[in-house]
Amino acid sequence: MKIIPHQFQELESVCNEITNQESRCVTFMSLTGNGGASSLCKSVACGLSSQKNRVLLIDLNPLNPVGLPNDSHAKFWQFDDISCQLCTIESADHDLLTISHLSELESAKNKRVIQYAIERLLQEYDYILIDMSPALKLNKGNIPLYALSSCSQMTIIVAALGHNDEESFCTALKYLKESGHQNIKVVVSQYHFEPLGEKVLTQLNKIKARWPRLSNWLSIKLQQQRWLFHNH
Repeated sequence: MKIIPHQFQELESVCNEITNQESRCVTFMSLTGNGGASSLCKSVACGLSSQKNRVLLIDLNPLNPVGLPNDSHAKFWQFDDISCQLCTIESADHDLLTISHLSELESAKNKRVIQYAIERLLQEYDYILIDMSPALKLNKGNIPLYALSSCSQMTIIVAALGHNDEESFCTALKYLKESGHQNIKVVVSQYHFEPLGEKVLTQLNKIKARWPRLSNWLSIKLQQQRWLFHNH
């Protein structure tokens, strides 16, 4: 899982949107998985924490569970009792509840049970971020979308360029609205796009015969910027 540095403008924009709208409980999800939603959720948690906020990340994504901090001792918990408050895992950036240690799934599918649990947790945390399973991958092991509609004050759906198409995006929005989610925001991810550095090098090679010194100089400068050769 890649973490976006908190000084990146894109991450700052997401954090500002959350704080400006006073959305203390925010749900993150991708369309079909592998779109970068879990990375964004984790990065926003770190970003809000860096602003002196107390943040809890609740991992409800069985397809891509959040890794546990080193030397952590996770305990089993559930939404319908006080264990969701007592069994949070502490870390330097944020606290964590993970689906890997959710002891009982059926009560987590109850809209009112989750709503009451989130209300209790919001007495202890400034922000609660929920990493949900992909909107279009529905199975019995997932928490249903409607279960979070009453407690999630903002739902951020991540659409990945080069990975998701318009049809899947429209279908996911329809599911979310039918499930009661109202304040829906969209983040467009370039997670599956070819890194920009490779594209620029290809263009420089095309003009190399005509302007050899210029293209060589630009190629050297470009390759020194290693961040241009990684997906973001």
